[in-house]
Amino acid sequence: VWICAPVTAVVLLLVGLSWPTDAVIRLLRTGLFVPYAPWVDSVYWTLGIEIAFYAIVWILLSFGRFHLMEIVAVAIGLVSTLFWCLYYPLGWADLAETRTLDLLLVHHGVFFATGVMLWLMRIKAVTGARLAFCALFLAGGVLQIASSVDVHILKVGRDMPFAPPILIFLIGIALMAWSLRLDLSWSGWRRIGLLTYPLYLLHDVVGAALLGILVRAGLPHLFSMA
Repeated sequence: VWICAPVTAVVLLLVGLSWPTDAVIRLLRTGLFVPYAPWVDSVYWTLGIEIAFYAIVWILLSFGRFHLMEIVAVAIGLVSTLFWCLYYPLGWADLAETRTLDLLLVHHGVFFATGVMLWLMRIKAVTGARLAFCALFLAGGVLQIASSVDVHILKVGRDMPFAPPILIFLIGIALMAWSLRLDLSWSGWRRIGLLTYPLYLLHDVVGAALLGILVRAGLPHLFSMA
């Protein structure tokens, strides 16, 4: 964050999307992990949610109760799944982007719970209960993605397909599940993960700026996006 955020702030200034005072304020809020916008880039909305989840993990570790992680994850996943199951029947569209629900893991708890189930099945054992919860939380995740597409349709003002993001999500989960069978003892995998994980913080503002430069230089759109 403390590397990517300054880079993004500089790009905002260079492309004229911000002014010095605004850029500094956004940079400070981002660097201090303020959970509410504005930030230097909208993608930083994810950090507050991640911090909320890892705060729960830290609390369990601090009190010597990490063995309860599975129960806590299931509870988080069930609450989140219930929310998305009721989202369309009860017309909760106004709650789709409520930041407080983000930070309480109501919106995205299904994804964290799925991750915990996969992790437990790797380090402990594959059980029927874990598989069932994983499937349930995946269904909740699909509903969350569908709601996100709905929100973007309203913002953009044009139809968008639901299938591509849902398929990408499910294929990604399938690859993670497949990786449970692999020997990942090589320490280099961890280093690669640590090096590449923060790159998504640069995809939005910095990526868009680079895309514009490459397209104006005459490169094809698909090549520029790559």
